[in-house]
Amino acid sequence: MIGPNLQKDLFDILLRFRAHEFVLTADIAAMFQQILHQRRTWPFAVYVNLLVVAAEDAEFPQAAEALNRDFYMDDVLTGTDTIEKAIALRQILQRGQFNLRKWRSNDDKILESISQNREVDPLLTIDQEGALKTLGILWDAKFDVLKYKVFIDESPRRTKRVVLSTIAQIFDPPGLLAPVLVNAKSIMQRMWQLPIGWDESLPQDLQASWEQYYGSFSKINDMHISRNINPKNYEVRFDLIGFSDASERAYGACIYAVSRDSQGIMNSHLISSKSQVALLKTISLPKLELNAALLLAKLCNTAKAAFGDKIRNIALWSDSTIVLSWIATSPNMCKTYVANRVTQIQDLTREASWLHVPSQDNPADLISRGMSVEEWMQSKQWWHGPAWLTTGEWPKRREIDMDTSEMKVAAVLAVTRMTCDALKDFSSFDKMQRQVPKGSKLAPLSPYLDDDGVIRVGGRLSRANISETKKHPIILPDRHHVTKILLKREHQRLLHCGSEQLLHSIRQRYWVLNGRRESQKVTRSWVECYRRNPKSLEVTMGDLPQERVRGSLKPFTNNAVAIHALAPGLLR
Repeated sequence: MIGPNLQKDLFDILLRFRAHEFVLTADIAAMFQQILHQRRTWPFAVYVNLLVVAAEDAEFPQAAEALNRDFYMDDVLTGTDTIEKAIALRQILQRGQFNLRKWRSNDDKILESISQNREVDPLLTIDQEGALKTLGILWDAKFDVLKYKVFIDESPRRTKRVVLSTIAQIFDPPGLLAPVLVNAKSIMQRMWQLPIGWDESLPQDLQASWEQYYGSFSKINDMHISRNINPKNYEVRFDLIGFSDASERAYGACIYAVSRDSQGIMNSHLISSKSQVALLKTISLPKLELNAALLLAKLCNTAKAAFGDKIRNIALWSDSTIVLSWIATSPNMCKTYVANRVTQIQDLTREASWLHVPSQDNPADLISRGMSVEEWMQSKQWWHGPAWLTTGEWPKRREIDMDTSEMKVAAVLAVTRMTCDALKDFSSFDKMQRQVPKGSKLAPLSPYLDDDGVIRVGGRLSRANISETKKHPIILPDRHHVTKILLKREHQRLLHCGSEQLLHSIRQRYWVLNGRRESQKVTRSWVECYRRNPKSLEVTMGDLPQERVRGSLKPFTNNAVAIHALAPGLLR
């Protein structure tokens, strides 16, 4: 039986790694050789051993937290907010049951007492599998920056297999390259629509688009990205600000950390982003914007779980007033597509505020439109968000009008009681009767209004020695709810009688139009009556006698005497 995944997610570890002021990394030497388990159970055994060490160091909660949350396989990426805590953390990790080596830190003071196990190379390759990558992410401990390392394939022939393989090898877990990579996803989507084989060359126009895009990839090597998204913030806590946007081509979301440093200066740094290309099936732009908002809600929820108490306030922004009105609406009022996504968004962002941002100030717009490498490297809006994040002058809150385009159509039935005196305008019964059309169902019943304004059957039984209700029963319409429940009640009172008995009984007080049909509907629709209704047995008839099936005999052969006896005779 497959159990839960005990391994911590690399994405969560990277998010926490970027929020520390002082960080250190190391790996466990020959980790899997130190554990006597079957090869397929090594990851589980490693995780259990880390939990044991964490439990033993319960008096040092920060070290225990690092062991529980910041190990990915045999690598640890952790940190603290002060040098003293970082040194203590490193010492506690060294006291564990594993031999830690290849230490790196953004401050040499943290590793002063380590000489033999320090890593000479300051570059840490952050990789999920260790396989060859077209693009991989590195951390430069000396300058405390993140870098990308791009491997360019000089193969002159661009086939579907080569291009898809190249796109699949791009490794960017934080999503910092989302505006650039969305172009690759768009090219990949276009390739899947073309009827070409795996090893066939791409069409000229698509190959030109890929060459222009892929040719600029090498410039990414020159980009240095600050690792620390919460610099010199001794309060540690920061605000989480998110944005979402969509176009007919793609949609995406990005989140920022906004904090104040020790000198009172506001800082804003990109934490992470997610992007997806729009479906080939055409849907409306507001629904794509809703998908972008859901993507932002999921990204925000992941960041909230990774950062924990470090997050102070959460504000999420969208430039779609329609989506904001849907999010503020109860899901049960919306149609299925919108209701399902609004429910998820509301569940994931209970502690967040949803606000409207002008389109020109929305950094997620860069994801939905895509960017070249040069634009990506120079865009302040992408790396730091809109300028008002650091000035505190947020856009004025906009009143959102309710959008009803995706609301369920509610059927409202208004019932009013009206007194109809139209029949009282006639001076005689004959005049009133002439007003009933000859083709009406009421015409044969000679209807009249009694003193209470109830329509009753007329007829010729006024001198009969029976009750008035039998002489002049109340007329009830067919296919009416009141008629149906009256018939059901009478059917139950008579212990589920047949339709004819039901009709006879109800006519003692009421005359139902098309009464036989209505009574049959009640008896046939009752489940118990249907199950208990016995089926009549069909008796198979016997064979015909021999005299009737012998075809060689002439007519009246067996009845000749009788026929002769009936012949006319002569009488004298």
